[in-house]
Amino acid sequence: MASNPAATIAFRHMVEDGLTVLSEKQIEPSRRQFVLKGLRELMQEATRGSELVNKQNLLVSSVDRNAYESYSFIERHLRNHFNEETIKVALGALEVLSANSVVSDEARTATVGLLEELLASVSRDGNISIQVEPEEIRFAG
Repeated sequence: MASNPAATIAFRHMVEDGLTVLSEKQIEPSRRQFVLKGLRELMQEATRGSELVNKQNLLVSSVDRNAYESYSFIERHLRNHFNEETIKVALGALEVLSANSVVSDEARTATVGLLEELLASVSRDGNISIQVEPEEIRFAG
């Protein structure tokens, strides 16, 4: 996750556009697919990161780093509402929308609630940065 203001604004627009898609309002088709893909990837990575945390892995490989960061981001912003089942429902709804199919009212409501909470939290926080430990420390000898 990025830490600069432009990335935060771009992320907020992506979530807002995701809410537009879920409300069945018109959005430019290429933007619609871009937004759905971005949100799906975030949810997929957060789910994978959650699995890493649940396995209590003490070390995270560079391949899994993005998954862990996505999980940390979602958990930080949705701490009071974080629920793996809700994330899975949202991921399913985003996949169904990507296939231009109809999403159930229950899945739509859960996904809208999750995205609204995420947007509110990011708006309050002011950035989407992840506090990451240094990868390597070198001592001059």
